[in-house]
Amino acid sequence: MRTQGRVRQFSLALLVLVGVAHPAWAAAWDRTFTAASLASYLEGESGKLIVVAAGPRDSGAREAADALAKAARASGKAKLVMGDDGLGQIAALEDGAIVKKCGNLPVARIIVVRVFPGAGGEAATAVVTMFDKSGNAVGAFSAQAGQPLETQTDKQSAGEALHFAYTQGSERHAVPKLVLHGL
Repeated sequence: MRTQGRVRQFSLALLVLVGVAHPAWAAAWDRTFTAASLASYLEGESGKLIVVAAGPRDSGAREAADALAKAARASGKAKLVMGDDGLGQIAALEDGAIVKKCGNLPVARIIVVRVFPGAGGEAATAVVTMFDKSGNAVGAFSAQAGQPLETQTDKQSAGEALHFAYTQGSERHAVPKLVLHGL
């Protein structure tokens, strides 16, 4: 009986902790992904996309993906923004497998969001990669939780954005560097 009481106390404490952490993460990502800043990354898109939270369940990717989807809907650039609810278990999948799972969906872009913990007390960083349905990476950027996403300038090409997102990610968060040819 005494053990059951402790388990209940622990379970209640865990539920309270999760309930407090979730809104804080969501609020931070809402400040990061705004309609205006995200619109600059959706230039030229057909307006039909899916936003996929990838990686460990407790990474904060769900909150970041939800905030990004909300900003995409408000940007005026997206006609359809789908969530990843119907994709099944995707947390452990690599990007190519996620894109393949989206192959029959009525979207032109697959946006994969991965979140990596900050080092030394820094906020978490989201690495966002955009793919076409053929699996080609067509854009990428990184953003830190709570810090507004910088608007992409006309001078910054898709290749520069991909290089920046992956090299910044690899130096700070052990994301493998990606070498892209033909962009």
